[in-house]
Amino acid sequence: MQNEKNPASKYKAKNHLSPSPVYLQGVGRLGNVMFQLVSALGIANRSHRNLIVDNKTVEYLRTVFTLSHGQLFTVGNVPNGTIMAHQKQGPFSVRKDFLPLPYGPVRITGYWQNYILWQNMTTSVRQLFTVADETSTKTRAFIRNIKQEHQDCTVIGIHVRRGDITQKRFYRLGFRMPNVTYLMNAMNYFRHKYHNVHFIVCSEGFDWCKENLAILPNVTLHHGSVSEDFSVLVECDHMIMTRGTFGWWASWLNGGEVVYFDKPFGGNFLKRNDLMKLTYFPKSWRPMNEYASS
Repeated sequence: MQNEKNPASKYKAKNHLSPSPVYLQGVGRLGNVMFQLVSALGIANRSHRNLIVDNKTVEYLRTVFTLSHGQLFTVGNVPNGTIMAHQKQGPFSVRKDFLPLPYGPVRITGYWQNYILWQNMTTSVRQLFTVADETSTKTRAFIRNIKQEHQDCTVIGIHVRRGDITQKRFYRLGFRMPNVTYLMNAMNYFRHKYHNVHFIVCSEGFDWCKENLAILPNVTLHHGSVSEDFSVLVECDHMIMTRGTFGWWASWLNGGEVVYFDKPFGGNFLKRNDLMKLTYFPKSWRPMNEYASS
């Protein structure tokens, strides 16, 4: 009777020598899929299992990255009938109740925006998310020209998340967008720290940035493809992010100093801000808001 209530026990009875693989089928846009992949890697690694990533996920990521994964995972199909392992307390959860995994085949679902899951694999993750040569060559030349044009300036990337996240339905879910004052505070922080700075802004809200940021001194708007915008931000010296996983990954791969908006949730969701400082924002990044540094 116990076996009927626990599907994993059926797999254990059939094969007691090695556990089944972990499977991933990515959902969402670039930053979300990146988080899903590395979190699945971390979970598979902690469980001593192999990871299999479906073909479409790999093809999508290869539109931006070389994705030289080596022995990190294999590419294949996600079979039907897998047991789902879904994070139970939201994407920033610190709970580890997904471990131990059921013995049978497990498919990772959800967003898993928690760098703690894979913090012991950072070298492999950086190699995995190396921007493709053709794009990186083009964007490095762009950054080089900016530096030459502005007397060897320090280049600060700014990612401004706009698009659907500005809609009222996200506001009701607690999402808060940083305003221009936050961005000016962050820009002034770098202006005071470095004697000669230039800002490169990438955003899906080009018109908003043109109206609110292009009027400021030493600002260049870059409006390229997804891969080009991402690569430009990675190649900058330092980063300012607003919110969103695209800006998070560009900041993390950038490797320089990062300023982030520390009040991304409001209303009944204020507690998420503290949780994100534990699992989402690395401690080395500088929190800031519309008023002052935290």
